[in-house]
Amino acid sequence: MIEVAYEILAESNQVYDFNDLLAEIQNYLSLSDDQIAEQMVTFYTELNTDGSFISLGENRWGLRAWYAIDAINEAIVASIDDDDLKAQHKAKRRKKANAFNEDMIDYNDDDYDEDYNEGREAMDEDSDDEEDNELKDYKMDLEELGDDAPEEALEDGLEGDLTIISEDDLEESSEDDF
Repeated sequence: MIEVAYEILAESNQVYDFNDLLAEIQNYLSLSDDQIAEQMVTFYTELNTDGSFISLGENRWGLRAWYAIDAINEAIVASIDDDDLKAQHKAKRRKKANAFNEDMIDYNDDDYDEDYNEGREAMDEDSDDEEDNELKDYKMDLEELGDDAPEEALEDGLEGDLTIISEDDLEESSEDDF
């Protein structure tokens, strides 16, 4: 299948969507829907691992030989940012050919949800305000704690409160416990 895909892309000299490429292969090899479904995962893996093919984003595939090494990233970015492509994509809104004659959801047709990001930004602003209020309350609590009168200093510091216990004292106290 991978050889057929290579020849299809080489002869047409065009970029193909994965489903369209799969349908072309199915037609060329006269495979049934069940046969193509069984081999689809392996074929997709081979497309990714074979050095002859390159994914151009949005599930589109081409031949690596078409692109200079330096131009590969530019071609991928350009294809994603291409306004004409997006306009055509929205204008068509047609059902894509399905190689399996089954109902499939085409996630490429989904619109970008701008409201989602706007809601996230509003949540971030609210959480920033809450954090500022919490920090102010914490600072006030610390200031209240700091208003205590200074503690009296010990005459000889902490060492004055310590008691030295000898081993004899320890032995006597352990005998008293029994």
